[in-house]
Amino acid sequence: MGLAYLPCFMADEDPDLHRFPVQTVLRAAGLWLLAHADLRHTARIRAFLDFFYGAMSKEKEILEGYAKDNR
Repeated sequence: MGLAYLPCFMADEDPDLHRFPVQTVLRAAGLWLLAHADLRHTARIRAFLDFFYGAMSKEKEILEGYAKDNR
């Protein structure tokens, strides 16, 4: 018995786990994707960064825990 921060998109799959209703959830954590200064403007790195940003943006609600995964 206890509480833990878990990724909602993973924890929602387990029927034995329940969301704890908290009004003030600390959401200060972010996702950083870094590239070496010499490489960050190359076409392949820029293409990946743009792809990754787009993919994560589409899943923003589920990654932040605002939506339940209905897969």
